[in-house]
Amino acid sequence: MIFLTKCMNAIFDPGENGKKMKVAVFFSGGASSFKAMLDDPNHGKLYDVVVGITNKPDAKGRQLFDKQGIEVLDYPLKFKPFDTEAAMPMYEEVLRGLEPFEPDIIALSGFMRLVTYPVIEHEDKAGEYTSRVFNVHPADLTILTGDNAGKLYVADMEPSQVAVLALINELKRKYKGEDAVYDAIVSGEKETRSTIHVVTEQFDEGPILVQSKAFAVPDKVRRWIQNRNFRPARRFADDLQDQMKLYGDGPAYLKALESTARGELGLKGKVAYDRGIALPYCGIRL
Repeated sequence: MIFLTKCMNAIFDPGENGKKMKVAVFFSGGASSFKAMLDDPNHGKLYDVVVGITNKPDAKGRQLFDKQGIEVLDYPLKFKPFDTEAAMPMYEEVLRGLEPFEPDIIALSGFMRLVTYPVIEHEDKAGEYTSRVFNVHPADLTILTGDNAGKLYVADMEPSQVAVLALINELKRKYKGEDAVYDAIVSGEKETRSTIHVVTEQFDEGPILVQSKAFAVPDKVRRWIQNRNFRPARRFADDLQDQMKLYGDGPAYLKALESTARGELGLKGKVAYDRGIALPYCGIRL
């Protein structure tokens, strides 16, 4: 930990006295990842959730915060996707609301709005929480695609190698967006994973910190797809996504928060480090 915090850009430094990390949770629905945090033995020990932010006043997850006596702040955040200029004054208001709580990390838990500047970076401008906003995505973000490549699996490669490969071949992550589980199944994947990544200006393209265990897609489901029987495949995808919230998103998020709170995770550019050692493109795989 000493090597990492002195020689690398630690995401959070607990210091010699073991300062607890403060977390703000942004949510739009049930906040299932926040529920996992509440059940985490490290919650209250290594980190505390100090405030909730929601864009939906009637979000179901608010009940979890109320039971814990954790304040929730409401911000409508009505702007068109990728409209950074329209989002800027709204997120400036969010930052003012966060000031009294002084969170070290922002954890997105089903937050259905893009987080933009001034929270994170924009072009050559650093945001208030650049490299300190985490998101969970229900797909394996180590699978790339492009006009000249249907699927390219790069999990075990070095991030710098992947960056060059992606630049030369104009590649991007294949399973991004809200329907990633179904997209992966329709595309014939044999398994999928939950991915914790750092939020950047490039949507779902930030450095990967942790990936969950693999969730298998049975042969019968792939046969449904081959036979264009999409209705049961859709039901399977919805059920699988619910399972992933409990057994994928939660454990992966808790690992990311634990390692960050201990001062073990760091970033240098787009490369994630664990206790001073560069991680592969997939980050830590559970």
